[in-house]
Amino acid sequence: MNWGRVITRDLVIDLGSSHIVVSSSRSRGVLRAAAQVAPPNARRVRRRSRGRSPKGRGLWGGGAVDGNGEPAPPPAIRPVRHGRVVDGEALDAVLEPLLRRARSRGFPPALRTRAALLVPPGLDDEEQLRFKEIGLRHGLGTMRLVDAVMAAARGAGLALNEPGGQMVIDIGGGKVCVAAVSMGGVVSWHWSEFGGEVLDLALMEHMETRYQVRVSQREAERVKTELGSVYPLKEPGRIEAVGIQTRSGLEQKVGLDDGEMRDVLVDACEPLVQAIEHGFKAVPPEVASDISRAGVALVGGGALLRGLPKFLEERTGLPFRVAPEPLDALIRGGQALGLRGAVPQPAPAPTGEE
Repeated sequence: MNWGRVITRDLVIDLGSSHIVVSSSRSRGVLRAAAQVAPPNARRVRRRSRGRSPKGRGLWGGGAVDGNGEPAPPPAIRPVRHGRVVDGEALDAVLEPLLRRARSRGFPPALRTRAALLVPPGLDDEEQLRFKEIGLRHGLGTMRLVDAVMAAARGAGLALNEPGGQMVIDIGGGKVCVAAVSMGGVVSWHWSEFGGEVLDLALMEHMETRYQVRVSQREAERVKTELGSVYPLKEPGRIEAVGIQTRSGLEQKVGLDDGEMRDVLVDACEPLVQAIEHGFKAVPPEVASDISRAGVALVGGGALLRGLPKFLEERTGLPFRVAPEPLDALIRGGQALGLRGAVPQPAPAPTGEE
């Protein structure tokens, strides 16, 4: 390719509750950053916290202390919740360095940068405008909104333009979206508050209740990733979680086997089962019969939970399969759709918990 003739650069952006992902339409490389900002590094948070509570504690935890008697660190700010931007300044703090890296990482010189932004279905005009303003703040020449449902379906390998109905389920960090697609459009969709964070919190609560040991969400995510399952494993295993004793404040290790963790995670997955049942009920009969035969594609980080397809099949009666690249399915689908199409439109039968 003659790089001297390239005048534009296309990026694909996915604003997730847990991670923000940026990639180029011409590259397999993916840049990913946690979708959170530490308040100690944000001056605006310190300013905003003054006067909000007695003695100016505000967002700084109201004088809470950790197990060692030291001031507890303030909670991280999460700029995206359920596909919606809830804190624009915090989002800019995460997105700006990602875009800077994307613009300079192996790309040829370009006169302007265009972007396809993956957004949830059912946005009104005002919400779409807010998303487009993100492009203006970061100097993007064009900000095209692409339906995240269609991107997920494309990234899962579904044939979008076929007449038969298909279903894709995106399990993110804080939201699950159950959607049916047919003939290149969204037939129905339903979202619910469930995701990897729900499973992490369930493990944290279990360890604090049973062992009186408080672990961080990062530690809970680690043990879930390494040994967590919702269906019996071929080879049982055991893992240690490191936390803090709630009474003494001393470090303590807790041994967990796969069966104990599975009991916790199976109970925590009940909202996911309900969301799938709710979403499937909203599908027209002719589309539902197609889905029953073709099966359901799972994408998102939550699809990596061991045994999830078999567990869901037993609970719902539908066949499930995990997409080839579940963690990057949305961004891959966004790369395929690019700036050409899949503009988000209100679904004809929205059943989300708006």
